[in-house]
Amino acid sequence: MFEWLKKLFSKEPPAVQTQVLPAQKHMEKPCQSCGKPISYDPTWKHIPNYCADCKAKYRAERRMITRTCKKCGKVFTVPENVQHFPNYCQTCRTKYRPVERVTRKCRGCGQDFSFPSNLAHWPNYCRTCQEWRKQQLKKKG
Repeated sequence: MFEWLKKLFSKEPPAVQTQVLPAQKHMEKPCQSCGKPISYDPTWKHIPNYCADCKAKYRAERRMITRTCKKCGKVFTVPENVQHFPNYCQTCRTKYRPVERVTRKCRGCGQDFSFPSNLAHWPNYCRTCQEWRKQQLKKKG
């Protein structure tokens, strides 16, 4: 009856069942630039359009410029035609996201208050009313 409890608390490791998968069949398609065959797995999310040689040639031809990050001061290189956040390094670029602010009427006092739109749960009360509500809940409970 309680076999699952015995298995849960037993000291021996559980038996691992291995499943043998069939070998994946690789497919080929021609490179869009030079026509050489590109081998790929059909289960990949992104199927390549260019061979490794053409990708390397493209990267070498791109004109790179050196910049200094406005936030952390780190020196980095970016392609000349970068349009989004060209003055921030990769780490600062992922941290910095311009966030819109949302304005609402507080359900407690009726005044307008604003908060960033990236909050998981949008508040219904301003900070003053939120603190007051927390104190009231502490008194009750």
